[in-house]
Amino acid sequence: MSQNSELDYTKIDFPTDQLTLGQIRRLSPEQCPRGQVAAGTKLDDAVGSLEAWCEHNIAENTYEHELRGMRGPVPDESEGGTLERLDKFYREMGWSSGLHQTKQIIRRFSEAVRQQAREARGRGK
Repeated sequence: MSQNSELDYTKIDFPTDQLTLGQIRRLSPEQCPRGQVAAGTKLDDAVGSLEAWCEHNIAENTYEHELRGMRGPVPDESEGGTLERLDKFYREMGWSSGLHQTKQIIRRFSEAVRQQAREARGRGK
């Protein structure tokens, strides 16, 4: 990251952090034979892992954008189907009732990312 500063993901409340084993069993029963996550299941194969990657990608872009003091929309938030994928997943999980609410959810975690970048930028001066 810029200016020797990195985003601390542990300080951001991402929606996918709410995923439970029960939800994974319901959404992807093939990963949970006998009601448990199958041995050898890779995190990359788990339900929500792609969506978590999308959230982290938005966070990284937002962090860099804010750290550099750039204004205007953050790139990649709606490109490549990221917004659509998150909207579909958030609806499936019952976290969102539509695109407007999905954008609000993204804004919430993005604001925490921006705050972290502003603090890092302040330390870098």
